[in-house]
Amino acid sequence: MPLSRRLGRRLDARLTALLRSAGYPLGMVASELIAISIVAALVAGAVGSAMAPMLEWSPATTGACACLLGILPLLRIREIAARRARDVERNLPATLDLTALAMDAGLDFAGAIKEVSNRASGRGALWDELSLLLEALRLGHTRRHALRTMADNIPTETVRRFVDAVVQAEERGSPLSPVLHIQAQSLRRHRSVIAEEAASSAALWLTVPMMLLLGCILLVLIGPFLISGSAVAS
Repeated sequence: MPLSRRLGRRLDARLTALLRSAGYPLGMVASELIAISIVAALVAGAVGSAMAPMLEWSPATTGACACLLGILPLLRIREIAARRARDVERNLPATLDLTALAMDAGLDFAGAIKEVSNRASGRGALWDELSLLLEALRLGHTRRHALRTMADNIPTETVRRFVDAVVQAEERGSPLSPVLHIQAQSLRRHRSVIAEEAASSAALWLTVPMMLLLGCILLVLIGPFLISGSAVAS
């Protein structure tokens, strides 16, 4: 297989995975995303070339602006995917608790998820994925396949842990409700650990600005005395 074709297939697979995690915004596919990026780069290059004499831009500056605008669609898709992942990670623990409670009340897994989804006060990425999960189960797919598809759509550590736990419980024949309760508690602890790590790193990053601010304050306080002392000495 030629190298160009192999690279093209690899790029198409990567972009498809990115669009999948972003929920296929506007029904876009990989080829359309590439076309939009190319058109954006060409338009930016044409506008930059027309305005280059007026702005005194070099060809390198014009090319850099064209490349930057060309990757903006890709960056936008990445932002959407990251926002969807955050939404799922924020709402998943509470959803698992409610699903486990519904199963304790006598519903099966699919019925519990449907009940929780119908009674959800808001809508977001998690509810979209749960709807796709229920649709896959209605179409006759196994629970394992539907859950693995959900993990592929939202490729985060949180979702992967939840899916692995449910699949293992199904394979071993274990009751699913206790597993969901344990997973909800585990995900909350994991989120707390991440928050503590973020707070610790934020405190570290704030050290340098605080030192600079302290230096400025000392300079303002001591500066006049130093100036007056040097004036007297002279």
